Amino acid sequence: MNRHNNISYKPSILIVLFLFLTINLNLFVNGQTLPSFVDSMSIPKITMDNTGACLAIFDLLVTSDYQGVSNYSSGVIYPPKPISSKSLVSIQLNLPIGAILSFNLLDTLSNPYNLEFPQYKCYIVTQLQVTNPYTTIYSYNNKLFKSYQMKPAIRYNSINLGFPVIQSSTNSPLSLDTLAMPYDNVVILNMQYKYPFNVASSNNQVELKSTINFNALTTLFSTDLENSVGQPSFEVGSYNDYPGVKMFSLAVNNMVTKSRVIAYVSEEDGPLQFYPVLGNNQTVIMIGHYLGIEESSPQGPFNVNIVSMGSVAPPLLSITYSLPAKTTKPDPGSAQLTVVNTYSLSFGTITSTIVNQGLSLLTTPFFTQFNPMNSFPYGALSGKYTSINYMINLPLSKFAKSGFLNAKLGTITLVKPNPNYSVDTTAPQLYDFEFIPLEDPTTILVRTRVSDDISGVKVIIAGTTKILDVGDLVDGDSLNGVYEKIFNFMAYRIATQNQAIIVFDNAVNGLSIFPNTMFTWPQVFFDLASINIFYFDKQNSDISVNGTWNALYFSYNNPDITRKFGFKLISTYEIALQFSDDVGTMDTRPYDIASWDESVELFKVDFYIPPRLFSGNLDYIFQVDGEDYDTSTFSTLVGPNATLTVYSSNADEMPPIVNNITTSGDLIILENDIVFFVFNITEDYNDIESINITIASELDPVGYRNEFKFGTNTKQVSVSVNFTILSSVCVPQTFYIKELSTRDSSGHYANSNIHIQSIIPNMYTPAIFNPLYKFSDYLTSQLVRVTCSSPSTDTLGPTIMDFKLSTNELDVSSMNRSVTVTFEVVDLSGISTRHVPIIYLETYQASYVSAQFPAKLVRPISNISLARYSTDISVPYMFGYPFGIGVSVYGLYDLALNLQGLPFGLLQQSNYNAIIKTVNTYNGPIIESSYPFNANGGTFAIYGRKFGIDPTQVIVSIVDNYVTRNYTQSAFEQFSGIYIRFPIPKPVAQYFEVRVIVNSTVSNTYLVGTYTPPTLPPTSTPVNPPKCPGSPSECSGNGNCIVNEQKASCQCTKPWVGDDCSYKIFIVPQPSVDPNEPNSTIDFTPPATNSQEPSEEVIFYTSLVSILSIREIQIDQTVLHDYTFKEWMYKDISTNQSKIYQYLTNITHEVYKSNTLVNVSIEWFDDYTNISFADQIIEMTPSSLKYRIELSPYQFEKSTNTMDIRFLVSLSSNGSDESCSLQKQGDVFENDFVSLELDNHSFYGRFIKRAVVDGRNRLISNTIESLSQENSESSAIVSIHIPNFEDSAILDPDFSILINHDPITSDTDGSFCKSKENSGLSKTKIAGIVIGCVAFAVITSATTAYIIYKKKQQKNLIKKLNLKMNALDK
Repeated sequence: MNRHNNISYKPSILIVLFLFLTINLNLFVNGQTLPSFVDSMSIPKITMDNTGACLAIFDLLVTSDYQGVSNYSSGVIYPPKPISSKSLVSIQLNLPIGAILSFNLLDTLSNPYNLEFPQYKCYIVTQLQVTNPYTTIYSYNNKLFKSYQMKPAIRYNSINLGFPVIQSSTNSPLSLDTLAMPYDNVVILNMQYKYPFNVASSNNQVELKSTINFNALTTLFSTDLENSVGQPSFEVGSYNDYPGVKMFSLAVNNMVTKSRVIAYVSEEDGPLQFYPVLGNNQTVIMIGHYLGIEESSPQGPFNVNIVSMGSVAPPLLSITYSLPAKTTKPDPGSAQLTVVNTYSLSFGTITSTIVNQGLSLLTTPFFTQFNPMNSFPYGALSGKYTSINYMINLPLSKFAKSGFLNAKLGTITLVKPNPNYSVDTTAPQLYDFEFIPLEDPTTILVRTRVSDDISGVKVIIAGTTKILDVGDLVDGDSLNGVYEKIFNFMAYRIATQNQAIIVFDNAVNGLSIFPNTMFTWPQVFFDLASINIFYFDKQNSDISVNGTWNALYFSYNNPDITRKFGFKLISTYEIALQFSDDVGTMDTRPYDIASWDESVELFKVDFYIPPRLFSGNLDYIFQVDGEDYDTSTFSTLVGPNATLTVYSSNADEMPPIVNNITTSGDLIILENDIVFFVFNITEDYNDIESINITIASELDPVGYRNEFKFGTNTKQVSVSVNFTILSSVCVPQTFYIKELSTRDSSGHYANSNIHIQSIIPNMYTPAIFNPLYKFSDYLTSQLVRVTCSSPSTDTLGPTIMDFKLSTNELDVSSMNRSVTVTFEVVDLSGISTRHVPIIYLETYQASYVSAQFPAKLVRPISNISLARYSTDISVPYMFGYPFGIGVSVYGLYDLALNLQGLPFGLLQQSNYNAIIKTVNTYNGPIIESSYPFNANGGTFAIYGRKFGIDPTQVIVSIVDNYVTRNYTQSAFEQFSGIYIRFPIPKPVAQYFEVRVIVNSTVSNTYLVGTYTPPTLPPTSTPVNPPKCPGSPSECSGNGNCIVNEQKASCQCTKPWVGDDCSYKIFIVPQPSVDPNEPNSTIDFTPPATNSQEPSEEVIFYTSLVSILSIREIQIDQTVLHDYTFKEWMYKDISTNQSKIYQYLTNITHEVYKSNTLVNVSIEWFDDYTNISFADQIIEMTPSSLKYRIELSPYQFEKSTNTMDIRFLVSLSSNGSDESCSLQKQGDVFENDFVSLELDNHSFYGRFIKRAVVDGRNRLISNTIESLSQENSESSAIVSIHIPNFEDSAILDPDFSILINHDPITSDTDGSFCKSKENSGLSKTKIAGIVIGCVAFAVITSATTAYIIYKKKQQKNLIKKLNLKMNALDK
């Protein structure tokens, strides 16, 4: 057994703790080993101190036989910190210049053990030097608003860093802001534009120097800012201030391309967000956002200097602004706390009255929640929104440190005796903590073993991140157990230096450990200086009219080709906000993933540049090891290749804006009347893509929401929100514009109501453009006040009539964790179904608002006074264990806008069962997903639960083509309780079954499909100019060879088509329409003569197109969800000019239960027709089919997840044994194709590498997998890979029948002919592609003659297809 790869916990096969993190000295010179009392040692961090000497910082994990450290020059040895039976020792040693890291470890008998590390040396550097190959810092159109504008990388001739760097000259337009983290031989400097700066510098140099005593270093860097002196003078045009939205606008004339106009706030000593939105080289419109955070009292005035930054910084305009006092809402004046211990789940109840959402804080022993009313409707028991009767139930542990429950609501401290609990005052114990790389250096398994004496472990926190809880338990229990979880560390890190690892138990006792370097990941950061290739496919692009696709290629010394990197073009301020520090975490940000491309032997990432961005260098992020870098970082590492430059004759980064508002005006309701808001919205050069508007009132925060979508050539629209006020349930209220958002076709987004929820507000969080900025006072001026002649006197919300749970006990460790929540409510004023109630699953282990699900209305309301809801919920694995789950409902409204909530404790006290007992009794293994498997064989991995910790007790059983192979410990490359990896041979079938057997208990059966990777040329093949396919000449002499970016494609002359122009279009009648599902079956016979008309021969061909399924794919390419289609709604939407057939269905999310509309339209073309899709002109040929697939919003479980749509394509005949088949695939003009050929006929499918995602053009990819091939039958599966989307995705593949100029014979390379078969070769087996627990059967070889008549033939084919599908589904 390979001890470095096996990661089980059995002592006899225990791996070295901290794989790649610890230093085992038998790896070093002189054959030294760690003494037996040292369990592990972290990698030393070597830095310089301010004397020029070095510091070595590292940690030891030692046993009780450790006494101390000796034989070192100077330093600090910190007292051991107990970690279960071991201790953590943090060490900081001083290394004189020229010394290596060397010291003695002493055991309890004072025996010394000398350790020397010659590779860790404090080098003598007589003169520190900058080794950057480039010294120009390239400016760029910065959208990621921070206190600094550039962060160049500085390389030195020493790997020992840590010394401070200061600016040695003021004669520069840039100044040093702060020093970022040093990495090996690279330091990242944070730099900002400086003001005032009035001394011209010929080279725009930035001078830096180190301050270490033994060396004075001067570093010169230049910027590419152009000198505005001598150029046409900048002229300030119109200036407008919009204080109500904290914005201003300014027109600037005669902009110089490589200069910058910035706004500098003197009082804050930093820039404010100020950026161009519309213009050209004559005039640019700039938008600014006030800098600062509102406080309890007004602030200002702030003085702003708007400056032209070039080689000098002359002021253009000086303005001032002030910030109003922050609107504060008083906390409640009273509150109550009670404790209930009479049910299986104990709980505390907090009640109060909240006026105008005034609640700043809720603190309990388990969590702290700032501004709890931001989670409305949670906690709203009754009343109206302006005065809420607040009630929440806090699930309690059965254990506590004391006999009192403490809480704080606003400024009120609440204390209540907590009877009937078990005392636990002892903190948990942590035994070890591991980081174990899996398939690549960014996929890491985190494992720890912890114990607790009484209450059990609740959660493990590293740094500031909760990383493990009871759901990650793989062995033992919460009293003594092993925890494992897999993390993607591409954009994530666990940093514990100067922070703690904390383990809490269920009585809130905490163990805190403060290591220096031991429990951090990564320990060795990626070396930016090792990048030796870095370039963009299109470094300069004209995007004046259309956007363009681009790609970044890069590599580094000795690349790990399994590694992943993040990249993102920051083309809009919405993207900038998503990547700011105050929004989410790095692992949830929507990076585009750069991975190794075998075809070019480089890392590659594709991305789209939308049209009409401002000319200049674009802003982008390159992400590795949880750190973001930009254009300026790579400027000094790779030079001009770091720049991504565009040109636009007329730039448009302005989102659609509101130019006029009309309202119904104030209303007095005598009888039913209509409130309306009408908005006139315009766009300049881009098109309006979408508008969302919400009108709310002080009583109705949900309000009335309208969503509008628009097509191309939409520059101006008038949209409205209108609704009826019923006189019978009229309540006085004032309606206002709660939110208005717009988006244009280039993705520029505006929103009037973006609020970043941050405990520590950051003034440098990017602001989002407000589309209502021209109506600065719209919150007070654009109102509709409604008064009632007969106001409703109803003050009571809906009343519950029934409440049921489908189970009172749930095994949260099993595969089936479904619960159905059903309830009925009644209200004489009528139920407001516009307000969707929310179901909350509450547990002691969760925070303030735990798992929540919208309730589903199931009974159509003939009587508006009664409503019934029934909601299926999939409970997360181990959620609520061991104390139970409370099921609460909040957010019920009646038509008089009275609220009603149903917390689980109140339901329980009302004789409804609202508590689910949770158990952990299922002991069998569970397979949840697998790594995509190569059809050529290789390494295979499965992910799941409860694989155990002893690999000797585990068997992985694979059934491939009815042959079973068992894999045991000796085959496992890596093993853990949730992950097993091992090699398997090339599979025979297109799918295989996997089971895991642990101690004779068998898991679920998991079906795995295979994929075939593209065939790549040998790496030694010389690079020659690309040539087009064709024989005897390129494009078969029937077209022109077009070469673009080292790719050659044929542009065929009509009527020739195909990848090599050797095919002709075959005219066939329009196929019959299948009214049940969007399958297209084309039956045809070959021509009897040279004409292209069908003959009367008895040979029939049948082609088939079918949409198989939709899948949600995780970042590791495993399948998370797989959706098949049960029923379609069909409609003929043809016109005189087109033949189009529409099919509609829904897929329901397996977790969230939300529905996504799948809209498929099939269009038949009789003639050549040009269509436009995703900024691309596509020529449709006669007798061709085009599919268009449109998806409505889908709720991805993670922003890094993607989607696959899977097609089946097939061609078959009743030909003789002399028939031959061939499958071809490739790309023509960047579009993928698959060609299934029989004899001299081909079924040709074109899959466009473009999609319209959320209204914008996106690059996508396709995977084509051979499914089956016989002499008279051929089929393939095509997977279209769609990026993560929010609103919509549109795809556009097409298909046609062709005649091959050269029929397929046994001499054709890659052909399959009956005459080629070896004796004994079996007939085609059932071929399928299956992910998860759902199987698809598709097509078998033609073993009987096809029926001559086409209708019977089609019926027979579909019947066979359905029979095979049903057989596999069983």
